[in-house]
Parts: sequence; structure tokens; C-alpha cells
Amino acid sequence: MKKYFIPLLALGAMFTVTSCIEESTDHCPKKANVLLDWVETLPITEDGNPVNVVIIPGDGSPEQKYDSDTHSPDIEIPVGDQTILVYEKNGEKHINNHQQTVSVEAGADGKVNDDPGFFSGGSVTVNVQPNSDLELPLYKQVRELIIELKLSGAGAEHIVGITGNFDGIATERHINNGFRPVDHTITRPPAIKKGNVDYTFDNIASESGAFFSGSRKLLGIDGEGKQTLTLTVTFKNGDTQVFPIDVTRLMDGFHTEDLDHEGSERPWYIKLGFDVDTSFEIVIVDWEDGGSSWIIPD
Repeated sequence: MKKYFIPLLALGAMFTVTSCIEESTDHCPKKANVLLDWVETLPITEDGNPVNVVIIPGDGSPEQKYDSDTHSPDIEIPVGDQTILVYEKNGEKHINNHQQTVSVEAGADGKVNDDPGFFSGGSVTVNVQPNSDLELPLYKQVRELIIELKLSGAGAEHIVGITGNFDGIATERHINNGFRPVDHTITRPPAIKKGNVDYTFDNIASESGAFFSGSRKLLGIDGEGKQTLTLTVTFKNGDTQVFPIDVTRLMDGFHTEDLDHEGSERPWYIKLGFDVDTSFEIVIVDWEDGGSSWIIPD
């Protein structure tokens, strides 16, 4: 966990120093030290001003927006109830400041086309007191999901292609339900909007058998629903088989397990083994999940 102490300095204060006594109104500017807490993550870049800081006053007055580096933004914080949102600018995503949500573009059918880029962010709601310190945590917001398919049996060599659709992902969720969720009692965070994403599986040369692998980056799962992987398998003779699989249980640790505490982006794996007989009948015979791969490249 890496932390930066960040001095917050009043810029162009609209109030006099004598008006800013500890018993003054909520509109008194505050000069404070703020701790940016990169929780199990690190900044993607420290070049320029890669972080957005948004202060949303609890009294309904207009929000304040600042561009910041990862060390020392100059910010004026009023005393009183405030919601403070911080997030990196990189990554294809949309942030709703007032709702503190993160989302990706999806079609009317919920299908996501473009993966979000990696970034970190978080929000806190605090009552700002004079001469107090604030902690602003940032959490990973995107995790890669790699699906590996291990094929065995006499019919496996006749497979020429596999595509899939993964249903039950979050296309919009609260920014504090990242990796990990801020509330550690939440292991399957709810989605505000849910959807699905297509997979294309590449045939991977391996020392230990026939494998196909596909990868997408996700904001998370629909924790209150099921996750279903539907595979479409194409054989050399042109025949296809559609094979739906309930993988809900295999996604239980997606938001909470096998996260890299040193800041790198560690993927989550779903690993499924199939037996394919000479009549092209497909039977699932093995399944596994976690932070490690089955595939050993040549």
C-alpha cells in the first residue's frame, strides 16, 4: 500500500483569515493535509496532472473540480459535510460525480463493446473539521477476466473455433465497489446496470493439451444475479454447438480474492475442462477459478 501526504492550500480564498475561526460557518475555507491512500494499487502515471479531484458540498452549492498530480493538489475545502471524489483520468469509462458511479458504454441489449482501461478511484463523505487531516482512498476499478478452455477426447481435434458471451457483468456500479470493495463485508457487489460481453477464444499452443483462451477487462459483476457463459463451438464440418454454463460460483472471488497488493493488475481466471467424443458431444469434466492459469506455453 503506497500513501502520499498531500498539502491542501487555499487558492484565492474568498474569506478573510479572521473569519475562519473554528466556530465559524460551513463556508469557511479549510487548509489541511490530505492523505491519498492508494489501496492495493498504484498510479497508472505520474506525468502531468493525471488525477481528478471533485468536492461536492453537502449544502447543495456547486461542486468544485481540480486537476491534480499524485502528490500535491492545491485545493480549498470548506468546513462541514463534503463528498470528495478522486479518480485517475486514464481509462475508457464514464464517471457520474454526484452519484459516485463508474460506467461503460453498452447497447440497448446491455452488450459492452469496448473494454474500460485500468484506473483507480474512490469517494468519501466526511464532516470537515478545522485543523483535521483527511484520508482519500483510491481503489482499482477494473479487473481482467481470462477464460481458459481445456479440450480433450477424440472429437477435440475437429474443433476449429470457439466464441462466447459472458452475461451478468456490471456496466455501471458505485465507485467504492471496486477491487476490493470499500465495505469488506461485500463480496459480490451489486450492479446499478448489468449487461454482457462477447469473447473470442484463441487456440493456444501448449505442452499439456489443447487449449483456447479469451480475455476481457470488466468493471465487475452483477453481484445480485447469475453469471452465465454461453459458448458457441464450431467444428471442421461446419457444425456448431451452443453450450451454456452457469459460472456464478466461479466468480465469487472476482472482487476480493488473489488481488496483487503491490499495484500490478492481476487477472482472474475461469478454467473449464471439456471432453469431446467422436460424435462431437461436449461434456464439462473440470472447472476451477482463481488467480493462476492452467496454460503452460511452449
